[in-house]
Formats: sequence, C-alpha cells, structure tokens
Amino acid sequence: MNNRLPLLISILPTVCPSELGGSMVSKEYCTKPIDDNTPLSVLLPSNTGAGLCSYAMLDMLFRKQNDFLDKYMKDSKR
Repeated sequence: MNNRLPLLISILPTVCPSELGGSMVSKEYCTKPIDDNTPLSVLLPSNTGAGLCSYAMLDMLFRKQNDFLDKYMKDSKR
C-alpha cells in the first residue's frame, strides 16, 4: 500500500473540529505508516482516538466540496 499519510498530515491542521469545539490529532496516529497490520479503527472516522485522522480528512474533503459547490452555484447564478 502506498503511504500518503505524511502528505495528508502536511495539509491538515492538528486540530479537528468536533461537537465540543476541537480535538487534537495525536502525532502518534499521524506519523504511523499504514500497512496490512494497521487496525481498521485507524481507517474508520471517529472524533476520538485512532479514527481522528480519518475524521479530519473527511472534514477537510467535505469543506472543500461545499466550497466548490458554493462557488459553482454563485458563478452559474443558480
């Protein structure tokens, strides 16, 4: 498996939005390579623990998609 986690970490902030304001993404979770022995919990989004990196990535992707759609709607005057 190609390890792209360092690229992801360079893009994402270390604080992930959550219901209580924000959660810190532990460097322990963000610097580990993903391989066949990686627990599934790392890949499943969660606002705590090992799934926080996946949660942060999805949050970023949703925000980017919403920004794109807002810009499209504004530019196309729909």
